[in-house]
Amino acid sequence: MLQAYHMIDGAGCRVVELRYASMGVCAMALPPPLLPSAVRHRLMNDKDLVCTLRSDKEMLSDMYKAFFDAATAVLTKLQLAAVGWGASEATCLVQVMPSLTRLTEIDISQNCFDGRAASTLAEALSDHSSITSLRFNKNPAVKGHAAITLARAVVAMPSLVTFSEMPVQKLRADTIESLCLRWRGLGATEGYVLAFILPQCTRLKELDLRSNMEITDAAEALAEAVLAVKDLQSFAQLPMLSLRQNSLISLDVSYTPPHVLLGEEKKKEAERQAAGSGDDPPHGRAG
Repeated sequence: MLQAYHMIDGAGCRVVELRYASMGVCAMALPPPLLPSAVRHRLMNDKDLVCTLRSDKEMLSDMYKAFFDAATAVLTKLQLAAVGWGASEATCLVQVMPSLTRLTEIDISQNCFDGRAASTLAEALSDHSSITSLRFNKNPAVKGHAAITLARAVVAMPSLVTFSEMPVQKLRADTIESLCLRWRGLGATEGYVLAFILPQCTRLKELDLRSNMEITDAAEALAEAVLAVKDLQSFAQLPMLSLRQNSLISLDVSYTPPHVLLGEEKKKEAERQAAGSGDDPPHGRAG
């Protein structure tokens, strides 16, 4: 189901968001948006589309073009997560993207994109300078050269703020000291994006990428990038600073259950908030 959302922003400008909604379950791939020229070609040449008069098909074509022009003129968001799209749908999306001049956010996560789709998207992204948010995680079939190609295109996008929930703008600006990206469904593309950016992050002290199983395709590139961050103190459970200083007597890297990790993350967040407010952390208060 194609849904259009009309809202009024603070400046009084209309903002339109189009999304494909599948009520939480995607039983089959949904069709991508088409250019008016493609719709007209189908109407005029598809024998299964029967109209009494040829002028009826021309009227339908004109109606679609009017809708398409009106929507693309104000469209800012595309919500296309988990709609079962593959390479052919990616091609259709790329054909439409030049018409979306105000587009700032795209969510195409949890789809069936492969290497061909990734390469197609990489070419389109290089020509779209207005996008600030792009979600591509949970597309595990994209690996190898295609993932590298897409990652390079992502890194080259000057306006991009976040990619698959990763704060790429802040990473490039070198303003982050701690980054936790556990359980984000990151894949090879996200791994290579991090590998390209991490050597610039001189302030980064903590990095955690655990529970992103599909990122392993970029493991070698990521390892080299992590080692290039000289002031990194911890990488997941690895005490990087102590390892570099050869000051460890023992090292435990055994499996930690997810509920324990979540508890540790909540504890660290409470300590960070307490430090920011000037209060003592809960475990450090006097009785």
